[in-house]
Amino acid sequence: MVCCCRQGSGSVGYLQTGLTDIRLGTVLGALAGLGVVAGAVVATRIQADGLRRIIAVACIAAGIFLIVRAAL
Repeated sequence: MVCCCRQGSGSVGYLQTGLTDIRLGTVLGALAGLGVVAGAVVATRIQADGLRRIIAVACIAAGIFLIVRAAL
């Protein structure tokens, strides 16, 4: 509950200063929602071993991306 209040007050502060792109936030929120639904559908249709491999590859790819980005 405390985190929600802090996040809400931060959002209000950014809105007041004009530093918030509401259109971008709305688009990203909608895409995130679609990703949650698609992920839930895929996760229920794939066997556990396949899902583990997909998550492992995604984590390794994210790690490589972070290492390369930090090196540049």
